[in-house]
Amino acid sequence: MIYPTPLILLLTLVLPPLIFVAFTTSSMTVGLLISALAWALFGLATGRQPYYLQKSDAGRLGWLCAAILLLALHAAISHFQIGSVDFGRFSVSAAILAVVLIGAHFAARKLARLPDADLIRCANVALVTLTVLGLAAALGVPPVGPQASVKAVVVFSEPSHFGLAYLPVLLFRVSVARRGQQVALIAMAFLLAIVLQSLTMVVGLMIVAGLMLRARFLIPMLAVVIAGLALVAVDLTYYSSRLVFSADSDNVSTLVFMQGWENAILNFRETHGLGVGFQQFGIAGSTGEVADRIAEILGKNISLLDGGSTATKLTGEFGVFGLLTIVAFLVALYRAARFFRQSQLRPPAFRDPRRLFFHSFVVAYTIELFVRGAGYFSPGGFFLLVALMSLAARPTRTVAAGATNTIASDERLGATSLPS
Repeated sequence: MIYPTPLILLLTLVLPPLIFVAFTTSSMTVGLLISALAWALFGLATGRQPYYLQKSDAGRLGWLCAAILLLALHAAISHFQIGSVDFGRFSVSAAILAVVLIGAHFAARKLARLPDADLIRCANVALVTLTVLGLAAALGVPPVGPQASVKAVVVFSEPSHFGLAYLPVLLFRVSVARRGQQVALIAMAFLLAIVLQSLTMVVGLMIVAGLMLRARFLIPMLAVVIAGLALVAVDLTYYSSRLVFSADSDNVSTLVFMQGWENAILNFRETHGLGVGFQQFGIAGSTGEVADRIAEILGKNISLLDGGSTATKLTGEFGVFGLLTIVAFLVALYRAARFFRQSQLRPPAFRDPRRLFFHSFVVAYTIELFVRGAGYFSPGGFFLLVALMSLAARPTRTVAAGATNTIASDERLGATSLPS
């Protein structure tokens, strides 16, 4: 069963923000939980022995339990240091984490075995659907629920959430396209980002263009973007105001970004580099002056729990361990970026779509980590787990006579336990 896979991938990108905006939930967690369960059930149902587990899966379950115990120990130590750790929130989040990790395992197993053409089909379905949603929002189609900002993108509460779903799919699709198609796709995405007024998308697209295009292709693309700016008469002060990092700024997005780092540094110091514990950012520990400034402007606090970017949440919750996690991600990011650049030196027929697919989610998570986060339980976080699992167990591939051939199996993903 191959054809349901594009639909489940699209579901994972769209359902979490849809439930968030339509049902006024506190985060995307509910939708991601449903998506993770869908991947697990799909993986189990499509094995050669449906719904059958082997003993090898017990080892993975053991590692999962050990990780949760370590998180609980860390939270307990933090509680002794600063108090106010919410163990109820911790317990619920740990259970959700377990389901998400199981779902990511099955998603990695399923996607790692898809033929290249089917991975491209998955990306096409997602890219076309997301582009239609973006164009619909640009044409004035209203959002589907009450928890939407003024600039909501139909099922996405804000353009930044739309950008987080759009960028990895676009990056992969561009990475396997010919040069002319690459320029057209990136230019189209830039125009969409400008119309939607999404600085998150603009930053992400700059990364995509830098990885994909040579200098001689950047010039015509830049001309198209400038023409688009003139065509829609964009007020550039919207973008420039968000780049002024001052506590006196009235731009809430900028203040949210600053708030996250201020609170992370405060939490890091008061826990002596240990962190306040898993899912305790904004609950345990102190908040700073920028948070007071946001409350003064809006009459309430916002984005205290997600930190504005995931890097701040990792730093505030796990201290030194969070910083080491960020460093480990940067190593993976470097490897992904190098692979993209090397791939673009080859004709499309000689590229490795499967590896490019997973590296796309690693690169795209840079935006969520450093620019605009949505918490741990986001589609981007889920697909980052999927990508890391898949790349760690990815088959070795060789290139010959213009075609790529898989020459090794994927036992490390459990192929002998739950084949599909």
